[in-house]
Amino acid sequence: MGIGYLICGDEDLDLNLFLEKIVKYYGFKTFYLTGGPRINSSFIKKDLVDEISLIVCPGIQGGRKELTFVGDDNNDLFLNSLILKKQKRVTITY
Repeated sequence: MGIGYLICGDEDLDLNLFLEKIVKYYGFKTFYLTGGPRINSSFIKKDLVDEISLIVCPGIQGGRKELTFVGDDNNDLFLNSLILKKQKRVTITY
């Protein structure tokens, strides 16, 4: 099907190796991380996130019991901007 994949670590995902490989093999310099609490928190803990754009809109979603988008980890995040978009959603950037 032409779907590529990367092996980045022996047992656990090596985030630095992943970032090196997506640049080397695919030429990516920027990408959106649209993960759940575990992957979001992993990238934040390793200081591999330049910006967080959190879009809040009406909806109901089931899943884990984590209270935030980075699970229950305490991360030092600082608000950069808060923008009301078309009276329907708010974009919060950290």
